[in-house]
Amino acid sequence: MVVILFVLVILIFFLLQLILSDYSLFTQDMLSPLESGFESLKTSSLFGSYFFLMAVLFVLFDMELILILPGVLSSSLVDSFWILLFSFMLVTLLLEWVLSGLKWIV
Repeated sequence: MVVILFVLVILIFFLLQLILSDYSLFTQDMLSPLESGFESLKTSSLFGSYFFLMAVLFVLFDMELILILPGVLSSSLVDSFWILLFSFMLVTLLLEWVLSGLKWIV
C-alpha cells in the first residue's frame, strides 16, 4: 500500500512538472544536428540494437546474481531449489550463446 502511494505521488509530481513548466522538447535548438551551430559532415550512426540487447542481458544476469547470491551464501543447506535455479540460469545462458545472442564480434 505504501509503495503504491509513493509511486502515485511521484507520478503526480512528474505530471505537474510537465504541465506547469515552460520547457519544450521540440525547440529549434533541440532539433538542430549539433548544439555548437555547425552542420555535421556525415550522418550520425544510430546506436545498434545488438549492443542494447547485450546491455539488457548483462543487467538481467547481473541482477539475478546480486539478488540470489546472498540467499545461497546464508543458507546452511544446499536445497534442490538453489540447484534448479542455477541450472535454469545456466541453461538460459547457454541457450543465448547457442542462438548467437552472445556474439562478441559484430
